[in-house]
Amino acid sequence: MSLVGAAKPAWLVGIISIWSGPTRFGIAVVARLINGIVFILASPDFRFPILVHVIGIVALVVVLVIVGPRRLDRFILWMLMRPHSFIRAWCLFGFAFGVLINYAGR
Repeated sequence: MSLVGAAKPAWLVGIISIWSGPTRFGIAVVARLINGIVFILASPDFRFPILVHVIGIVALVVVLVIVGPRRLDRFILWMLMRPHSFIRAWCLFGFAFGVLINYAGR
């Protein structure tokens, strides 16, 4: 998704804009829960187990404690109004993060 957003930010904005608030929230919650649980459970098998474990905990804390539907919607709407260059940079950061996670795996 990050590479698509970096290459075609307008396409990514269009897809995210189609989803309603509850749909966006549901997707975000499920994705963070899955990522958080997988990172925590798999962290002992990574090159940097503490880093991956902390990332998993942060993902769970964010979804369970900090992010609510209104706050997430405000953030998404704010992101959708950013220039495409900002979205491209954000997606490249996400891609770099994914590369780090893949490198951390054994």
